[in-house]
Amino acid sequence: MTDARPAPTLKPLGRIALRDVAKTYDGGAVPVRAVRGVSLELPAGAFVVVLGPSGSGKTTLLNLIGGIDSPSEGAVVVDGEDIGGYDERRLTEYRRGKVGFVFQFFNLVPTLTALENVALIAELTGAAGGARRMLEQVGLGDRLDHFPATLSGGEQQRVAVARALSKRPRLLLCDEPTGALDLDTGRSVLALLRRLNREEGLTTVVVTHNSAIAGMADHVVRMRSGELVSMDAVAHPVEAAEVSW
Repeated sequence: MTDARPAPTLKPLGRIALRDVAKTYDGGAVPVRAVRGVSLELPAGAFVVVLGPSGSGKTTLLNLIGGIDSPSEGAVVVDGEDIGGYDERRLTEYRRGKVGFVFQFFNLVPTLTALENVALIAELTGAAGGARRMLEQVGLGDRLDHFPATLSGGEQQRVAVARALSKRPRLLLCDEPTGALDLDTGRSVLALLRRLNREEGLTTVVVTHNSAIAGMADHVVRMRSGELVSMDAVAHPVEAAEVSW
C-alpha cells in the first residue's frame, strides 16, 4: 500500500465564513444548544487557534467547519460554497476531498505499521499523496515499518498528521492535538503543524483549552457557553519553541 507519485499542486483554500450559525442537539430530554449565533471569518491560509473551556462549543464549531455536523441555523461558507446546505453525499465528498482531521487520541490501527496506517487513508480517499513521502515530511522516514505500540506518543501523533495530509487536504482541523502529549513533544507537534501551514499554505484550525498555544496563532477565536466571545489577530506570532504550559 505504498506509492511514490508526486503530490499535485494545491490551490489555496478560500476563506471560511460562519454566518449566524447555531447547532442544537435534540437527543436528550432537554435540547442542547451547543453553538449559538456565531458569525466569524477565517482568512485563507491562516493558522487559527480556537480557545475555550469544556462545553464552550469549540469542538462543535470545528465539526461544523469540517462537515461532520450540519448547522441547525445559519450558513457555513467554505471556498464560496455553503456546506451547511450539502446533502450527505456532498458532505462526504467535501470531507474526503478538502479536509484533514487530527484528534487528541491518535486513532491509529494497531495492527498496521506507520506506513500502512497512512497508505490506507490515501487509498480509501483515492489520493495520490504518497504515504512514504508524507511520513518523511513529518520526520518519520526511519519509522515506516513500526507498529503504533512501538512508537512514542509524539511519533504516533506525527503518523496521525501524516495520515491527515495523505489525501492532500486544503484545510487541516486539529482537536486538542497536544492534549495527550508532554510539553516538549507537544511543542514538536505544534512546530510541525505551523511549518505545514506556512509551507503548504494549509488553512489550519487548532481547537484547544490551552491558552498558551494562542501566542503562535495568526488569529485567536475565544468561545464560551456556545457563543463567540472574541476573534483577534495576533500581531507577532511566536514560534512553537517559545510556547510553555
